[in-house]
Amino acid sequence: MNNTTNSPPSNQRPKAKRSGLGCTITFVILLVGLGAAVAIGGPRLLNRLAAPTAAVPLPIEDNTSPQQLAERQQQQITQLNGYGWVDQEAGIARIPITRAIALLAESGLPVGAAASAATDVAADSADAPAVDLTNVNYQDNVLPIFQQHCSECHGDEKQEEGLKLTSYRSAINGSQNGPVIEPGDPDGSYLVDLVVSGEMPKRGDRLSDGEIETIITWIEAGAPEVGTATAEASPAISESATSTVTAQTPITSTVDLTNVSFQHDVLPIFEQYCTKCHGDEDPEEGLKLTSYENVMAGSFYGAVVKPGDPDTSYLVEMIVTGQMPKRGADLTQTEIDTIIAWIEAGAQNDEGSTPVAAPVEASSTLSATDEVTATTPISTATETAIDASDTPTTTDSATIDLTNVNYEKHVLPIFEQHCAECHGDEEPEEGLKLTSYRSAINGSQNGPVIEPGDPDNSYLVELVVSGEMPKRGDPLSDSEIETIVAWIEAGAPEE
Repeated sequence: MNNTTNSPPSNQRPKAKRSGLGCTITFVILLVGLGAAVAIGGPRLLNRLAAPTAAVPLPIEDNTSPQQLAERQQQQITQLNGYGWVDQEAGIARIPITRAIALLAESGLPVGAAASAATDVAADSADAPAVDLTNVNYQDNVLPIFQQHCSECHGDEKQEEGLKLTSYRSAINGSQNGPVIEPGDPDGSYLVDLVVSGEMPKRGDRLSDGEIETIITWIEAGAPEVGTATAEASPAISESATSTVTAQTPITSTVDLTNVSFQHDVLPIFEQYCTKCHGDEDPEEGLKLTSYENVMAGSFYGAVVKPGDPDTSYLVEMIVTGQMPKRGADLTQTEIDTIIAWIEAGAQNDEGSTPVAAPVEASSTLSATDEVTATTPISTATETAIDASDTPTTTDSATIDLTNVNYEKHVLPIFEQHCAECHGDEEPEEGLKLTSYRSAINGSQNGPVIEPGDPDNSYLVELVVSGEMPKRGDPLSDSEIETIVAWIEAGAPEE
């Protein structure tokens, strides 16, 4: 059997069977590519579709003639120029207020209510009394502001930090920390800082801008008391009492300042203002102002009236600066002028006699070994006599040698008895500790209260003499005060 006849030719191969695998792979590749394209280009396509159609310039046929277009552009330019200025790059134009209100009204905002409120405010401002800022003074313009806003804390009844603003002299004198008004210098006036910053008043409404401006203008003008061209910041003791009345007091005095009577003119002033502290019973600092003899006798520390010399009379200084009276209203300018004229004329009694020399009782300036009835010649031209019967005496001062007073032996026991509760070892008030020599000399957180060698300027003496200290318990006796004064006067020695 011939096998070759049934075999295919050697140059021919059998055909492979066709299948769909290649098409499937191709289709998958296309799908993957399409998905990738959608993932990459889809967001961009959505952003384009979401963009406002106004941003896409559309070819709109404009039949406006060149002349009409030029007129429209000119109208727009004129309108923009009417706004004052235009920042085309920033897209900002200054719009007249009437146009702005009209646009806001069109937007539905409550422009009408705001405009009405503004009109009401303007009407209220117009109704408010106008202040002549060229003639601002304390009595007419500033005092009403202080009475309305400040009297609760700084009035006649209560004076926080010793500041009383309802009296001209007290306001100028300032607080226990010093002046708060610098006449002519509002920038350096602490009062202005307080009202501008809103720290004062502490209670109630803040001062209005107009009230603040009034105070600033008043200080800038020299802080005059009354609305006269010659008003000054603080009343000074003039060379003539008559000129003082003319320059500082708009009230015509009914007192003949050339013939002032102590009994009829001066004593009634003392009785009205001063007897509460300087009457016959327990007079402060030993000063009685209830009779001519008592006035001329002075206080523990000496004469307060120098006949013929009001400038160096301590009484005048106290009433002019507003430090006295401590309670109640200040003396009027006419009353001050009356006292000054009386002293300037020689401080005579109604009989026309000047004081004569009289025996002087030993006081804190004399040692305990000095004779109590010793007389001291005093010139009637410069000093006044002291009536020994009116000078306060002490029963226990003789037991202390005032020429050799020291802290450990004499002063510390006084501090321990009267002051240790507030100024002792535990939590001393204001940082003042009086039960240690070095702490007492060092003073409080506000500074020294003892000036060795100078009792007149020692704040501690002022406090114990006035009775402000101690706050609790009995006040110091006259002899205890004399001991402290003598100790400071001797240089405040420790031992």
